[in-house]
Amino acid sequence: MKRLDRLIIAEMMGPFIFGVGIFTVLLMAATFLLQFTNYVASGISIWTVMTMVFLVLPGMLVQTFPMAMLLSALLGFGKMSGESEITAVRAAGASLGRVMIPVAGFGIGVALISFLFGQYVVPEAAIRAAVIKDQILRQLEGSSARPASYAVTERVKIDGKERNRITSFVTAVDFDIGSRLLRKAQVIGYDKLQSPAFFLMADELEYQDNKEWRIRGAARVLSSDGKYLAEIADGAWPNQVAKPTFSPQDIIAQNTRDMTSLSMAQIAKAISDAEANPSVLPKQVYNLQKGYWDKIAIPLAAVVYALMGAPLGIRNQRSGGATGFLFAVIIIFAYFMLSNVLFITGQGGAFPAWFASFFPVVLGVIGAMAAIHYKNR
Repeated sequence: MKRLDRLIIAEMMGPFIFGVGIFTVLLMAATFLLQFTNYVASGISIWTVMTMVFLVLPGMLVQTFPMAMLLSALLGFGKMSGESEITAVRAAGASLGRVMIPVAGFGIGVALISFLFGQYVVPEAAIRAAVIKDQILRQLEGSSARPASYAVTERVKIDGKERNRITSFVTAVDFDIGSRLLRKAQVIGYDKLQSPAFFLMADELEYQDNKEWRIRGAARVLSSDGKYLAEIADGAWPNQVAKPTFSPQDIIAQNTRDMTSLSMAQIAKAISDAEANPSVLPKQVYNLQKGYWDKIAIPLAAVVYALMGAPLGIRNQRSGGATGFLFAVIIIFAYFMLSNVLFITGQGGAFPAWFASFFPVVLGVIGAMAAIHYKNR
């Protein structure tokens, strides 16, 4: 790494850390402050609430990394231009394009970290947060049941094309996330014609460490024509009904609206299940598809924000950090406004979900190139 690269990254690092802190606090306060405050006021221990704060933090970071990248570029280059460092660099023969190389590298590094966080850290933390939240709600609401349902599908060839087919449908009166239990569960097994073939009714279904469901307590199997009835011993699984292949995490993924808390694999499975379920509306499938592509588009925004913020931060006179922060807020607001407009429009079938996710990124790249070209004159 050359001295110029080290200088630029050093100037951006401080504002980046500041941006991560300030945007995370703002986003956390807007999203969870009221909920966490109500928990504490209701008698939930501070330690439990702080544990939840720690577990939802990775999901916040994935969203704030790109914002902080924009702020760091604006403030970093604003400071360097105010102290005539950019002028000195360009007088030494370095073009603005050369100056953007470490900026792009920094942005790519942040984008990669953000993507890996979203794939491997956030989903596990979100599951643990969901367990704690379920325990808190059970404590506050008593023994209130939390119903759950899940459609188990498989890929089959129909008329030469691969399609999803429902093999079984699982419902439960109560889903205990922490104990990984489905209480008062019913499993409907379907034949190849998608007609109910067998019904399994069990007191409890427990998800074990070997990643299989086990019957706990009493259970019985009933055929759809009412001619077959068998009592099931504790732990056995009847041959007539296919054993479910989903996990408790899949149930949570299916019902969550926050796509940032899921990995791309989890969202892809939720999309496949939703497409096989005729009761799921096209808009719901579109929401999942948008969340899937956002897992790539949002980290990429860190690179775009960096390349856009750097030239915009170069000014002829020294200005305070408030100006850079204002620029950052305006650009971020415009990005999310455009993204939401595209999302709502796309739900009506105007264009695919990937277009709604990546068009703001492409537009940002064009804007960044235009800003770099203008400042390089």
